[in-house]
Amino acid sequence: MFNIIPLILILLGLAAIIVIVVRKFSILANLDIDNIPAEREAKFKEQIIGKRMKRNFLKYYSRLARIIGPLGEAIGNLFKWLHERLLEFKENNGFCKGNNLAASSAKARSPCISTQSVRMPLT
Repeated sequence: MFNIIPLILILLGLAAIIVIVVRKFSILANLDIDNIPAEREAKFKEQIIGKRMKRNFLKYYSRLARIIGPLGEAIGNLFKWLHERLLEFKENNGFCKGNNLAASSAKARSPCISTQSVRMPLT
């Protein structure tokens, strides 16, 4: 008995809320958000913030690119130089393809063929 009375009150309250929402639903559906000044201001503010973030990103990215660009070029030149040094070392010490120095005897070793013909340009 004591549990039924609060249950009935809750159901009556929910029924009243549903009736009010159903009656006002057509008005809510036709509500044009674009004409509300607060919503217009919020959209305008969001556009301004988005543009500002884009400008700041481009500004900092261009600064970073100016710093990293020459650094990347210097690192690339270092690797090119190291690659050339390794090829020279390979040519001078007889490391050839198919020429296993540990397994072959001194008589069976063939002279190293120059790698100039197979070198790929590094640009």
